[in-house]
Amino acid sequence: MILVVSVAGCTESARRLGGEIHASGRATVSGAPDIAVLYLGVGVTRTSVAEARELAADALSSVVSAVKGAGVEQEDVRTSSFSIQPSYDYGSGEARFLGHEVLNVLSVTVRDVEAAGDVLDSAVAAGGSFTRVRDVTFRVADRTSLEREARRLALRDAIAKADYYAAELGVRRGRILRVSDLDGAVRALEVDRFRVSRQSLSSTSLYAGDVEVSAEIGVVVAIE
Repeated sequence: MILVVSVAGCTESARRLGGEIHASGRATVSGAPDIAVLYLGVGVTRTSVAEARELAADALSSVVSAVKGAGVEQEDVRTSSFSIQPSYDYGSGEARFLGHEVLNVLSVTVRDVEAAGDVLDSAVAAGGSFTRVRDVTFRVADRTSLEREARRLALRDAIAKADYYAAELGVRRGRILRVSDLDGAVRALEVDRFRVSRQSLSSTSLYAGDVEVSAEIGVVVAIE
């Protein structure tokens, strides 16, 4: 189901240039996300790079097994980032070498939003103190219907503005000469922040909110 959040104009102008009126319209619609993407992995700091890598590899293997056991398909588990770098403590005012940090972060796509919290809990339990959770985002798998609705409403808004300008100028709006997508592509504002609620020691609840999709359409109409 699509919920229209707003239809608002942005920068537009109406001017008589060779018998034309130029106007633009914008619309934003929203829909419930049906995919959660968890950015999580492991981080291990040890004096020896080899030891840090070995521990990180073992911990990550446990995390991957856990998320797959929670229903995530293999193709939905991908490496997001990997790094090895020295770690320092600057608390005393001077850099104190702590060791080498191995950080391996995955992007885990969960295609059942309701199960995202359970998948996250499984990963945290498997990785233990080495677990790192970077972010959680929510998306719409197929934005086609949202994009079409945003464009339809943006076009309607642009034509309504052209009608208004024509009336204010004391002329009649003629046929539409040109229609353009001013963004080049419909913009989608995905939910990139999440709230976590601990209902119990063994359950994490994630609240997705809505995904917003915006479009801006320009029209050029003839003046009769």
